[in-house]
Amino acid sequence: MPHRIDGESHTGMPLFKPGAVATLAVAVALSLICVALVLYVSGATLGLPRALWRIGMAVVGLVFLLRGFSWHPYFGLFKTVHGTAFARNDTWFYSPGCVLTGLGFLWLAWGSQL
Repeated sequence: MPHRIDGESHTGMPLFKPGAVATLAVAVALSLICVALVLYVSGATLGLPRALWRIGMAVVGLVFLLRGFSWHPYFGLFKTVHGTAFARNDTWFYSPGCVLTGLGFLWLAWGSQL
């Protein structure tokens, strides 16, 4: 979790403290994205037009790309706060992972022949 920088100590208060409901909401959203991905790749449409599935995959891809390329001070590839453990992990793992995930979803939406 991102922390505010307090002087030279590079420690501080967390930017936010997500509660149980927020954590559960994120877990449910990511689980639904995984289910939608499996349905899309398997060719199941559940009665929805294939174009709608493609749009959904593209939206998910864009959301991940926006997170990865964010200009927020505390997260994203263009962040300005670099001295915390979260910032280091975000630079090496979280943001690049979001960018790759976003590109993968966009490739599935428009570049693949699924």
